[in-house]
Amino acid sequence: MRSAIRLLRLTALSVALGAPTALLAAAPAGAYAGRPFGDAAHRAEPQRIPGPVFCAYYDTGGEGIAYHDIDAGNEGSGKLNPADGPYLDEFRRGEDVDISYTKPLNDLESPCNRVTPPPGLLYVGWTWPGEWFRLTVAAEEPGTYVADLLYTSKLGGALSLDVNGRPAGFLLTVESTFDPRETIPWRQWHHWAVARDAFTVDLPRGVSVLTVHIVSAGNMNLATLAFRRPGTERAGPVITAATTPSPAGPAWRPFSADSPWNQRIAPDAASDPDSAALIADLAARGPLYVNLKDWSIPVYFVDAERTPKRDVGDSRPGVYGAGFEFPRQIPIPDDAVASPPVGPDSDNHLCIIDRDRHREWGLWAARRDAAGRWFTGLGAVTDLAGTGVAPPWFAAPRELDSHRARASGFPLIAGLIRRDDIQAGRIDHALVFAYDHCRSAFFIPPASTAQVTRPEITNAHGIPMGGRIQLDPAWDVEHSGLSAAGQIIARALQEYGAYCGDFAGANVLYAENSPAAVRAWAGVLGSEDLAAVFTPEMIRRHFRVIALGNILPGQNLEVPPPYVLAFAVDGETAPARIDQLTRTITVRPPAAGRTRARWTLHPHGTRLAASGQGSADDTGELDLSQPAPLTLTAPDGRTNTWTIVVGR
Repeated sequence: MRSAIRLLRLTALSVALGAPTALLAAAPAGAYAGRPFGDAAHRAEPQRIPGPVFCAYYDTGGEGIAYHDIDAGNEGSGKLNPADGPYLDEFRRGEDVDISYTKPLNDLESPCNRVTPPPGLLYVGWTWPGEWFRLTVAAEEPGTYVADLLYTSKLGGALSLDVNGRPAGFLLTVESTFDPRETIPWRQWHHWAVARDAFTVDLPRGVSVLTVHIVSAGNMNLATLAFRRPGTERAGPVITAATTPSPAGPAWRPFSADSPWNQRIAPDAASDPDSAALIADLAARGPLYVNLKDWSIPVYFVDAERTPKRDVGDSRPGVYGAGFEFPRQIPIPDDAVASPPVGPDSDNHLCIIDRDRHREWGLWAARRDAAGRWFTGLGAVTDLAGTGVAPPWFAAPRELDSHRARASGFPLIAGLIRRDDIQAGRIDHALVFAYDHCRSAFFIPPASTAQVTRPEITNAHGIPMGGRIQLDPAWDVEHSGLSAAGQIIARALQEYGAYCGDFAGANVLYAENSPAAVRAWAGVLGSEDLAAVFTPEMIRRHFRVIALGNILPGQNLEVPPPYVLAFAVDGETAPARIDQLTRTITVRPPAAGRTRARWTLHPHGTRLAASGQGSADDTGELDLSQPAPLTLTAPDGRTNTWTIVVGR
């Protein structure tokens, strides 16, 4: 039987563990020409043994070198899984080895699974007898290793394994995972099982090349070979005997590690003094929904060098954010559409991402005219390798450079629930929320601008742009009644919380909503999936607002400048609270008397005077035993008076 598949024998290849890829590159002519797989998410290096070896990370080198596939084209990536940008959907789409990944309905929710694989686990599928693929591995120590195979196989079949061109033992007879209890016929191809001790191999120390051969039956899905020493604890991807998704590793995450979007809420983070009232107001607006069909963010992942460039015009001439200067060429795919509903009062957001170049092109009020030209009400470019936080409007060289396509100045990708998050089994970033009582005209970082004035909201109450809410970490997610996707979202709200980023007609989170994404959400996440659990009473009891700190004046505050942006006194027992509406500064010094104070004023060059003594500096001495009014004088001559209150 083995001769029928025309095995290709390799020259033995084993090199020292140190600098394996460099040594492979130096192999003599006639040696194996394949290389370990690598891309933007994975280093191009041998897969390590002991540990899981992922079949979908087969070597590069192409047909006849790294693999042999009978039919041309990838049946999974870019075909079954739409080629619209998400990493897993397009994984190695240009190669002939057929690849897909585990999904909730297909792979995680079947009662016929013998084990449950992690969501988003890539695998080689659509296999046929005579096909093979190669995996470059590196063993830490020489010796014997055994491997468990994570697989599905409706028909059963047989596999064999070569190590450096030599057969490794006998054929593996693969047990069928067909189950007559299955009620969804096509899911017979997705019953996951583990073949324990499937292969036993002897490996030298360092790099070797494994060749996996499909010998008979085929149509198996092959995910991992988990290698270990005989008698040691099993190593491999996280699998369970139940149907609860297990993490498969982090999804792609924009922004730097120190970005506010990527920072968990500290266990000792203080609640805002007004948290209870703010949450009560939020809860009174209704349950929590997810915008994923209308009023959300369609995301298109592109290669900016290969995607057609569009001369995007301004529907409001001269109104554009950082990076949208003319001449303007934005890489917008041919099939891109802005978020519905379409109309003059709609946001019509459009988000274009180049992951490799760490760029977002975010558009608000993005519309295409009859001639096919794109226009935007405001567009901006964001560096996704940075924090994702724009300078506040009063600190930007040009005020509009602080603006983004959201009212808060947030990038569009920030806080968005994405398919790859759910497929990975966890959301490793903060979310963004909106509601119809958010506070206008004020903001706090990471927002850089304030919500514009609307009849429904005021500048005196509500959570401002940049305010952060958190679900109680002690709330029982597992027994909440939420769907698998809902539980993932809930845990993100516990760990990272959500930042207020926009105005909306209800309490909402945001999920990506390109047409392909909307199709993919079917059966996974719905707009009302959270609402039955995140009721007004539940929100009131189990959410809080993280301490807001100094609330900053927005670009649209009705009270004119000059402003006090920051104020502190030596030895203060609590940060000063600044009320821009009443022009009051409440300080808490260790004792009344003369003390040193520091301040930040806007606009730049504003002078502060107390008791008739003026200062153009950002520090001075004040007598807090009988606080005198502070007079601010801006460079253009405008003045106002502020009151200091000594708190206890």
